[in-house]
Amino acid sequence: MQALKKPGRPAKLGTPMPDKQRAAMYRTRRYEAASTAHENLSNATTAVLLAGLARQLKATGDPGHADTARSIAGQIIKQLCDRHEIPLT
Repeated sequence: MQALKKPGRPAKLGTPMPDKQRAAMYRTRRYEAASTAHENLSNATTAVLLAGLARQLKATGDPGHADTARSIAGQIIKQLCDRHEIPLT
């Protein structure tokens, strides 16, 4: 008796991608999205904005990038507040 296969889309290159490679590609996509979140704030998802904010807050510890990181973090916070109707005081 043959084992039943899961229904779904066939593998792109003929063989299924290993879970480790799929996870690595997912992390890479998330990293790239977070690192470019400040370029187009209005089109970025909330998850990407939060990841970008975390990235910028970590960068405030570096004296050479602290001013730029604070500025970008402020823009991301403003976008999140506007998007979710949170008043800034």
